[in-house]
Amino acid sequence: DLDEIILRAGSGVEDAVRIRKSDVLGRATLPVSNMPAGIVNTLRREEVLDLLAYLLADGKTGPSAAK
Repeated sequence: DLDEIILRAGSGVEDAVRIRKSDVLGRATLPVSNMPAGIVNTLRREEVLDLLAYLLADGKTGPSAAK
């Protein structure tokens, strides 16, 4: 819906929260990532590639998402 914003927790376990755009007082881009610093250094190569594919897919799913 174009009239609302959907917020999802970083863990992905909690339910998404829907907020009407008209209720938002302001928005700002954070200067840093939500990902904890250095966490990528703990991932195996395959996990890093999976993470990159997920980020590049930008919410798309299916075989064409990784292209």
